[in-house]
Amino acid sequence: MLHLAFILFSLQFLSARINPLIDAFNFSVLNDGNGHLISGTLKIVVDLNGLIISDTSGPTIMIVDPPRHRMYFDLSGAAGGKFALFANRTTYNWNNLEFSNGEGCAVVPDFGYDDEVAGFHFLKATAEFGNEVVYGGNAYDSNGCGRPIGVTISEEHGFVHHFLFSQAYNLYNPQAKVFFCAMVQGYMEFNRNSVVQITSSNLGYIDSFFALPSSCSTNPVDFCSSTYGPGNPCDALEKGSKKRFVL
Repeated sequence: MLHLAFILFSLQFLSARINPLIDAFNFSVLNDGNGHLISGTLKIVVDLNGLIISDTSGPTIMIVDPPRHRMYFDLSGAAGGKFALFANRTTYNWNNLEFSNGEGCAVVPDFGYDDEVAGFHFLKATAEFGNEVVYGGNAYDSNGCGRPIGVTISEEHGFVHHFLFSQAYNLYNPQAKVFFCAMVQGYMEFNRNSVVQITSSNLGYIDSFFALPSSCSTNPVDFCSSTYGPGNPCDALEKGSKKRFVL
């Protein structure tokens, strides 16, 4: 926690060795462009008008596979679901409690791996400490549905070390049968010692993470239209990208 606080505090200082106008974050060049899996811990906080209504933690996994133009995030350890982004400009999200108590599947058409890479290219280098470079700003993520989200990422030795995000998100209250807008803030910390390089010998194992449940092929929910449809509560509030992450 102290290390995280140090990174966030230091965002106001620019290293003489980086150029925020040029140096941008790029998923595709992590690990020298080679595919890899990395594990870590996850914390997701849901803030409703200053009241913390949910605070969950758990394990997380990220797979970045540039040669195959695909990416995977497992946020289910904190009830955030699993996300798979593909080369065919499609993103799927399942095991998310927002969709049929985690049994359903949601799809984001026309947004896949290459869109995610381009959307995070808006993050610029802001600080450097030894081998660790910090990037920050607004990014365009599959879950943002065209709305920028606030992101801070630190990269060390070619791998993501810290990943923080903050966005306004419409949540559904099944008792009241209404949506409400809350700030969803997440923090992931990855362990470089957990890295698994993607090779021909373990490709089947990596492929298993991208195997979609049957609900994704039969009747997936359109994520953006269901979460950020016309008249949704978040459209009336300041966008989440304008608020920075606070732990």
